[in-house]
Amino acid sequence: MVIFVHSLGSLWQQKTLPAGGVRIWNTTGIRDGPRVRSCAKVFGQVKLGARARAEAGGSRSLAGAAWTTDGLVDVPHARKLALLCRAPLAATPELYLVTVTEDLVGLLEPDSFDASGTALMSFSAWRSRQEVMFLMRPFSWLRGSKGSAVLVANGGKCDWNVTKW
Repeated sequence: MVIFVHSLGSLWQQKTLPAGGVRIWNTTGIRDGPRVRSCAKVFGQVKLGARARAEAGGSRSLAGAAWTTDGLVDVPHARKLALLCRAPLAATPELYLVTVTEDLVGLLEPDSFDASGTALMSFSAWRSRQEVMFLMRPFSWLRGSKGSAVLVANGGKCDWNVTKW
């Protein structure tokens, strides 16, 4: 499956393996002073494969590019997606990985997104702050307490068409 990574979560986690090497994940979180806490209501994470780990440690951004993935996997208590390698430039993304905060359209509720074109990956919330990660099809929508947004795909990239109220 090919996805376009529009934006990632603010919480990075890593684990050093006993045999050497490192595993790296990204998920949603809420800034609490100098650190970022999970505050997960729904826990999900993006795992970086070997090629993605190498790029994350270098000068290339993971966001703004299409990636080959193994698809979204539901395991007990978590949702996981692995970024394996960059997709060929001519590849058309099937889904878009996006992370939003309450700044986009206000606070989101469980029914605040297009369930037919959107998969919830991770949801962190604390007081009046949220960070939510979705896998979305083009033209899927979000509806929050302060507006709505439609994910518009164009030329392999994507952005939000936002209406505030």
